[in-house]
Amino acid sequence: MSGRPLSFPTWARLWTGILGALVVSLAFFPIYVGGSMTTGILGQRLHLYAGFELALPFWPAMIVAYLSMFVLFLVPTFLLDENELWALVRRLVVASILGGLVFLLLPSEVGFAEHTDAGRWQSLYDLVYSVDGRANAVPSFHVIYTSTILLALMDVATPRLRILYALWLIVVCASTVLTHRHHLLDVASGIAIALAARRLRLRRPATSSTPSSCIGVAQ
Repeated sequence: MSGRPLSFPTWARLWTGILGALVVSLAFFPIYVGGSMTTGILGQRLHLYAGFELALPFWPAMIVAYLSMFVLFLVPTFLLDENELWALVRRLVVASILGGLVFLLLPSEVGFAEHTDAGRWQSLYDLVYSVDGRANAVPSFHVIYTSTILLALMDVATPRLRILYALWLIVVCASTVLTHRHHLLDVASGIAIALAARRLRLRRPATSSTPSSCIGVAQ
């Protein structure tokens, strides 16, 4: 299979992308902010990392790769059709719910201290610190969303784009640790949730009178 190249989005794809982003936002913000508040109220934050992880290096410039996730949200409309975009939205919502459940079951926090030694990148770190606290470590929503989107793109992309997307995924996952925003379990659990959402066959209900399930496990 040769795959599909990038193309400028049609108005239909563009509007689908905008509506899909709104739907995902409506799922993300209550879950993520609520998870952070619940963890704080319970006052029982777990430290789900090994001691050696605290000695992992800090690479300030990796903040660029870390923040590239927000650029990634713009890419699907250049590659996916309307049905594929809605399928991606449904996977992101399901992954968000799964991540929220883990927040409740395993309230955790990051073991790394906030950095003031990032040099030219410090302003970006200060911005991240101002909007995202130390809670909600496991799983990494950064990894959940990056993995879910890039895997959807890799399903239909050309071979060269698949390689690019695979490298992007690896670099973003590494950046969550090398910026000291997450630990190894956070990354692994984020990937696991993205793969779980990917295994679901998510489709719109059939228009016929015959009842049908909206969620099934792919064979």
